[in-house]
Amino acid sequence: IDPTAMPTAAPVASTSTPTAAPNGGGGGGIGGVSASTCAELGWPFKWNNFDVCGQSTIAGACHKKTASFSNAETLCLNEGGRLCTEGELQANAAAGTGCSIDADLIWSSSECPDGRFQRRGKDDGSEAVCTTDLQTTASVRCCADTGDTTVPPTIVATPSVESCANLMWPFKYGNTDVCGQSTIGGQCHKNSATYAEAEQLCSADGGRLCTQVELQANAAAGTGCSIDDNDIWSQSPCADGGILTRHGKDDGAPAVCRLDLDEKLSVRCCADSGETTPMPTIIATPSAQSCSDLSWPFKFGNTDVCGQSTVDGECHKNSATHAEAEALCEADGGRLCTQAELQGNAAAGTGCSIDNHYIWSQSPCAGGYFVRRGKDDGSAAVCETDVSQQRSVRCCADIGATTPLPTIIATPSAQSCSALSWPFKYGNTDVCGQSTINGACHKNSVTYAAAEALCETDGGRLCTQAELQANAAAGTGCSIDNHFIWSQSPCSGGMFIRRGADDGAPAVCETNLETPRSVRCCADVGA
Repeated sequence: IDPTAMPTAAPVASTSTPTAAPNGGGGGGIGGVSASTCAELGWPFKWNNFDVCGQSTIAGACHKKTASFSNAETLCLNEGGRLCTEGELQANAAAGTGCSIDADLIWSSSECPDGRFQRRGKDDGSEAVCTTDLQTTASVRCCADTGDTTVPPTIVATPSVESCANLMWPFKYGNTDVCGQSTIGGQCHKNSATYAEAEQLCSADGGRLCTQVELQANAAAGTGCSIDDNDIWSQSPCADGGILTRHGKDDGAPAVCRLDLDEKLSVRCCADSGETTPMPTIIATPSAQSCSDLSWPFKFGNTDVCGQSTVDGECHKNSATHAEAEALCEADGGRLCTQAELQGNAAAGTGCSIDNHYIWSQSPCAGGYFVRRGKDDGSAAVCETDVSQQRSVRCCADIGATTPLPTIIATPSAQSCSALSWPFKYGNTDVCGQSTINGACHKNSVTYAAAEALCETDGGRLCTQAELQANAAAGTGCSIDNHFIWSQSPCSGGMFIRRGADDGAPAVCETNLETPRSVRCCADVGA
C-alpha cells in the first residue's frame, strides 16, 4: 500500500494518552462473528478481501466522529454486522465504502491495554492507536463475515431459459459468466414494476432477475434506460420474506431489504453464458447473387457480407412484414441479414434513414424472428413474434457468387486511348473515358441502344459498371457526374447504370432499356 496515498491525521484527542500498538499489532478482537453474512447484508468486498466485507452507511446514515466505542458497537450489531478488528481495518476491509471517512480514525473491536484500538479508515502506513477513553467520539465503519452464521438466503441464480448468446445481451464490466439488459420486452421499466412483475418481465424475455451480487458486480450496469442510479429488483431473498434491491450501478451503497414487494422499482435482467436451450440457427441462407453481382457496398469493416437499403429501387421504412421483407431481398438477388450481421453493421449507413429503426433479420427466435436496429447502438436484438408487424427492410448478400456472375468483361473498343486522345482519370491506367461524344453532350437523353451506338461510332464503347465505379470516365465534362450513366454490364432483365462519379451509391439494375439516361464512353489502352 502506498503510504503517501492518504494524509497522516493526528490521533483523536482524549483525556488519556494514546498508546501506539506494535507495528501491525493487535489483529485479534472480541467482536466475534457477525449475525448476518455479507450476502445477506449486501455489503461489498473491498481491496481483495474475500472473507470480510465492510460498510460505512449504517442504519441509513454516516457516523463521522460522532460515536463512542459502545455506540459504534451497538450500531454495527443492530445492522447485523460487527466492529471490524484493527487488522481488518489495516487490510482496508471497509475502506472506500463511503461517508468520506477514509482519513478518519475508526473504532475497532480489537483490545489494547485498558482500551480499544482505532485505525484510519484507509491504511496510510500509520500505526493503530490505543484509546483508553472509550467515550471519545470517532467514526464508525462495520464489518461482516462471509461464513454462514445463520442459514443464508439462496443467492445461487435461478438459471435463465436462454443463454447470453441466444439473447445477444452484452457482458459488462469484466463479467464473463453473466450478461445483462435493461430494454425488456422492447422497452424500459423505470420505477414501474413490482417484484412479481419484474420477475415475469425477465422470464418472458428468456432471462431472469439478477442476484444482488451480480448487480453489485455491475453485470447489467450501463445497459441503458438511465437507471444506473435507481433501485433494481434482484432475485436474492432477505429476512422476513423480503427481496434485496441494489442500485443499477454499484456506488458503494449497500443492498436494501425490501419487505413491500408491491413497491414499484426499476427492472434489469441477467442471463447466463451457458446455453440452456438449443441456439437458434443463425447461419445465413446464402444470397442468389454475390456482392460484386449486385454492386452493394461493404460497410464498417465487413468483408464477407455487403448490405443495401434501397431495395427494388426504393426504401421500405416500417412498411414490410417478415415475409414481404424476405421476398423483397430475394427479388433483388440478396437475402435478409442475420441478426448478427445487423449487429455487425453489415448494412448500416446504406441509406433510407433507418439506422435507428428495427430491421427484419432471417434469424429465428422463440416463436418469431429477431429484429435489430439498423445500426448497432448497444441495444439487444428483440424477438418479434408478430411476423405481420410492419418493420423496415435492409438486405445482405455474400461475397461468393452462388449463381453464375453476369459477364462484365468489357467488349473492347475499336480504337485505343492514344488514338482517341481520351484522358486517364483517377488513377486508371488501362481504361480512359470521355463525355463529349460525336461532338456533343448527352444528358438524360439516350436509350441504352442509342448510347451503345454513340460510343461505338466514336471508336469507343460503353464502360462497364465497375469502370464507372472506378471513375474511369468521371470528371470528363458535360456536368453529369451526378447523373445515371448507361453501362455495358448486364443485370437481371436489364443493364446496370451508375452515377457518373462514384458517390458510394450502388449500381442500379435498369430493366427499361428505353429510359433516357446520360452517356459516357470508355476505351482501352491497347490499340
